[in-house]
Order: sequence, then C-alpha cells, then structure tokens
Amino acid sequence: METGSWKKADLHIHTCLSPCGDWGMTPVKIIKAAQSEKLDIIAVCDHNSAENAGAVVRAARQTGVAVVAGMEICTREEVHLLALFKFPADARKMGDMIHRGLSEKNYPDLFGYQVIADENDMVSGQEEKLLISASQLSLDEAVRNIHSRDGIAIAAHVDRPVYSIISQLGFIPDHLPLDGIEISRHALGKTWIHKFLDNTGLPCILSSDAHFLQDIATGYTVFDMRDTSFESMRNALSNKKFRRFVKRMES
Repeated sequence: METGSWKKADLHIHTCLSPCGDWGMTPVKIIKAAQSEKLDIIAVCDHNSAENAGAVVRAARQTGVAVVAGMEICTREEVHLLALFKFPADARKMGDMIHRGLSEKNYPDLFGYQVIADENDMVSGQEEKLLISASQLSLDEAVRNIHSRDGIAIAAHVDRPVYSIISQLGFIPDHLPLDGIEISRHALGKTWIHKFLDNTGLPCILSSDAHFLQDIATGYTVFDMRDTSFESMRNALSNKKFRRFVKRMES
C-alpha cells in the first residue's frame, strides 16, 4: 500500500436542514469539524433532501476536505438509504423528485426547524415539508433512480432496530443491486453483525450519522484510495479496499 493512500471518510453527516438535529450543523462549521478530525472525505446526507449539500461543497473549497453531495432517502417501506452522487446537480435533481412526493407538513415545535443555509452559514430559508416522512419511492425505485444518475446506493445503518433494511424487511432482497451497506458505530464488536456482514458479501462502511458537530467522525471508514475523487471512492468501495473501521473514543 502506498504511503499516504489511506483516506478517512465519514459518509453520513447531516446539516441543520435535518429535523431533530442541531442548528450548529451549518456548512462552515461542518467543514471546520471535519478538518479538526482530519477527515479527508465527508458526505452530506440530509433526510430526503440535498438542499444544503451544494453549500457544504462550496464551503469546503480550498480546505482540503472533499465533500460528496448525497441524501438519506426514506423509502415507502421506511427503509433509510444513502444516495451519493458525483455532482451536486444530480443530488439536487434526485432531491427535487423526492420533494414533490412529500405531503406532510413540518411542525418546528415538534420536530425542529429545517434550516437551509448558504456556504457562509447565512440562513437562506426553511423547508416547510416534513423531511423525515416516508417518500413515495419504493426501495427498488430509489436504488434504480440513484443508479440512473450514476450514484451510489448504500443501505443505511443496517444494525439499527428501526428504519433499516433489516428492521423493515427482515432481509436484503437478492435482486436489489445495492452498492454497499452501512453499520453504525454501535455495531462494532457485536457478534451477530459480523456474521451478517460475512454472509451478505456486500461492501460495508462505518459512518457517524452525525446530527451534532461533536458526533462528526465518531465512526468512519479508512479507504485505500489514490486520491479523494468520487471515482476513486467508488472503486475503493466496490473492490472492498478498506483499511479499517474506526470508532472514536467517547469523551
């Protein structure tokens, strides 16, 4: 392995757009936290929206942190699915399609404000629809639409007892062309999850699923990559070129 080829990636970070999160999860503050944790790559994955992804991409320019525009889709079956895209425009188009199918209204006093921010951490608006509600896309449709935009589809936090493909379906369908699965930091060391991962044969990542600044990099994956480009990440994922999973010690 080449010296310097290990890249630290936290591919599931939310912004202030996500309900039940932190207003402090603004683009500039997220990038500063990623720099502090010496992350090479992060992915912005808000619930059912990519509205803030472009702002985080712009905030990261000249910082050395590579930002992947994505989202965490809640499918019709209430399965959470990470969608990662090479270009922010593709993430935005996917988000717009999902947005049209959301019907529930957000109640900030109950779920929190869903804040749209720019790359300077200025508030530019609020999302009125409830982003944590289920979309109209089935799991199959969501994966197909991600791939039609040359994106990466990863089943989110498969170890969680709610909103995971295992909790909702009980299994991973053989026909479903997932690009990988994600485990949370809470899964490390659990016997059943390691047996499960051995049986699936799918590439696996560990991410923080951070809704608060202090949670960024509490779990991440170290990839063997020649650079921080999207295609290098896709190659490392598909070829299972991981060095290790890292769970940061809690303070």
